Amino acid sequence: MKNTTKQDGVDPTSTSKRVVSFLNSSLGLWVLSTIFIGLITFTYQTWCMHSKAEHDKNVQIYNLETEISRRIYVFNKRLEELSNLDTGVGDYASKIEKAIKKVNSNDCYIFNEYRKRKLSTLLYELYVLLPEKNKPVAREAFEEMFLIEQFPSKIKKHTSSEQANDYLNKMLAFTKANTANDLWSK
Repeated sequence: MKNTTKQDGVDPTSTSKRVVSFLNSSLGLWVLSTIFIGLITFTYQTWCMHSKAEHDKNVQIYNLETEISRRIYVFNKRLEELSNLDTGVGDYASKIEKAIKKVNSNDCYIFNEYRKRKLSTLLYELYVLLPEKNKPVAREAFEEMFLIEQFPSKIKKHTSSEQANDYLNKMLAFTKANTANDLWSK
């Protein structure tokens, strides 16, 4: 008895027999091997591109961390020198402004690509690149540094020496905490 489930006059068992017969032929095996090799090649290329992109990102994070750590270290040293001075508000403002300019100057860099960039922009770039679990620390550091870079415009001549000293102590606490924070991505 023949299979009675024919559609448009084609027997399904004869179609599957023809497909199997084609796949067992030389041409069929060539088609299958071409598809298989192509799939392996595509998968390998995709993996290589992803691996290279991940490596490049990790190198960029490491370079940023190194550059940021250096600049924060220099900034911390400048602020420690300031904290040992007994000066008035005007002196504090100008010396802190000089320390901020030193950190963002062209002679306080390690990597040439970051030469003309402010510390706060480097911190923001690091924040963007880091995985989610490490972002809060980098975001806090970015926000603190952004506020510190705004310092010269915030301090006024009528600010008391005590207020300026408090602000200096806050900056010192920030730089010490982030100097100890060597690599954010670990």
